[in-house]
Amino acid sequence: MRVADLFCGMGGFSEGFKQADYDIVYANDIEKDCIDIFKLNNPETEVVCKDVKEIKEVPKVDLVIGSPPCQPFSIASYAKNYDTTLVKEFFRLVKLFEAKYWIMENVIYLNKLIDEKGVTLDSADFGVPQKRKRKFFSNILLRPEKTFNVNVKDALRLKKGSYLLDSRMAHFNVNGREPISINKPAPTLTTKCNGFHIIEPSNKFIFETNTAKSMREWIAKNEKKPVHIRRISARECLILQGFDVNYKFPDNIKEGMKCKYIGNSVCPPVSNAIAKNLSNDIKGSINSWL
Repeated sequence: MRVADLFCGMGGFSEGFKQADYDIVYANDIEKDCIDIFKLNNPETEVVCKDVKEIKEVPKVDLVIGSPPCQPFSIASYAKNYDTTLVKEFFRLVKLFEAKYWIMENVIYLNKLIDEKGVTLDSADFGVPQKRKRKFFSNILLRPEKTFNVNVKDALRLKKGSYLLDSRMAHFNVNGREPISINKPAPTLTTKCNGFHIIEPSNKFIFETNTAKSMREWIAKNEKKPVHIRRISARECLILQGFDVNYKFPDNIKEGMKCKYIGNSVCPPVSNAIAKNLSNDIKGSINSWL
């Protein structure tokens, strides 16, 4: 099945479909870094760096997937203005691609702004060591099979007695500056996913230079035993988002930007679960708006 990925980012949505042997023939994003990451990991795909509103010619495909930017309606964003322009562009291009099927991922709140059916999926139900609820809208009845939960400790191979802290502003997390257990999936990563700090037992206090001042102050006040505190790495963010640790980045992209693009991605194991069951779902109920 020929697939096009709109607002492809660094390629999380496509990665799950590619792992299920779908042919990703076209991808688009406006951000050059994302395009460069996508090209590096998908050299066989036609990748277009352009504002989606300017796209007038595309190849014919069977399925369009995509994730319009969620900032206009994300509860974690100060920038929300409920502008669904890019969502409408997604549907315009579905018609332009002459695609029979489509799947669009976004934050749950979008459900209040558009009249489309979909299913809410939590990445933690699909082997991702992170709780991340997202809505997958589609004209196909999606029924991906859940797999298993993975905790942070096992995913990142952390020492016994380790825990997480989150330096982000309160509206980004439930726990605030309190210890987050590594014995369950992590809270949702955002575009600032390197706001997570890992605290591990140590034989002396070690404060890496990239740790937030607020985290150092919290440790100095609350931790009685020696610990090693550090920001989570891009490699660890890849793991918490469900990517293969060998997913490639161009050499010019800095660690913090890697974390941003990872935190903006669709979790590949979730899209893979959808892709694996898609052939059966297509045979079921189709709620077509075409």
